[in-house]
Amino acid sequence: MRQRLIALLVITPLLLSSQASTSHAAAKEGKKCSKVGSKSVVGSKTFICVGKSGNKFVWSEDVVNKTKGAVQKNIVFENLSIDLESNPWKWPSDTNSWPAGDHPPIKIFGETYRGKVESTLTFDMLKIGQPVISPVDGVVIDNRSQPETCDTELYIMDSKSQQVFSLDHVTSTLKKNARVKVGQIVATVPARQCKEDFGFYELMLVKEVNGKVEAYCPLDFINPTSKPNIFLSISKVTKEWNKVATTEKSKYTSKQMSGNLCLTPTAPA
Repeated sequence: MRQRLIALLVITPLLLSSQASTSHAAAKEGKKCSKVGSKSVVGSKTFICVGKSGNKFVWSEDVVNKTKGAVQKNIVFENLSIDLESNPWKWPSDTNSWPAGDHPPIKIFGETYRGKVESTLTFDMLKIGQPVISPVDGVVIDNRSQPETCDTELYIMDSKSQQVFSLDHVTSTLKKNARVKVGQIVATVPARQCKEDFGFYELMLVKEVNGKVEAYCPLDFINPTSKPNIFLSISKVTKEWNKVATTEKSKYTSKQMSGNLCLTPTAPA
């Protein structure tokens, strides 16, 4: 998954730039356009066609690539794609068993599990069929089948920032170029590895800054107005989990129980 997302991160700006066209006064901030991702140059400014609510497309100044090596505009998630208040879990009765004895239901971003640094926000031990919702308004740029794990990986580009993120180990019928709205059900959680009676799901955000590609903790990109409620929901999960967890390895620390599950802001992609 990581290599695929990194490739898309590199390729997507090239695809968008290949659609650029020199325009007269046609492109203007907020003015209607027809094709998401197309670009228009007006004087010293470059505009990109982005999706808005409903079926409307409008021009927006392309500040992401305004200067070479510039820090890209932050993506803003309105949710974590999983409704934590809907009791999405299928925790085993024996929490000594795998995976409950190895790690908690929401893994800590940046933590090391089995010798590998966690570079996604992973939700494990989920109910099969649990809905996965889009955290942004965006466009599907790929939906890759993964027959070896009986699931798919869905790639969405945020309409505002043009950042790409992935929803991995899901089942989705969405096609490339499909437009999605924040809160829309875009996938469901299938059986893990084709056979388990529970599923898992990974939300990954990779960004390239000054030529360096890294994974970023999605919790750092939550809309500030949504963050208190999201952190409260996470805190409820961590407290309930610690009541049933039987191994110290899988328990949350007191600091993590506050809702911030980012050990580090970035991790190797």
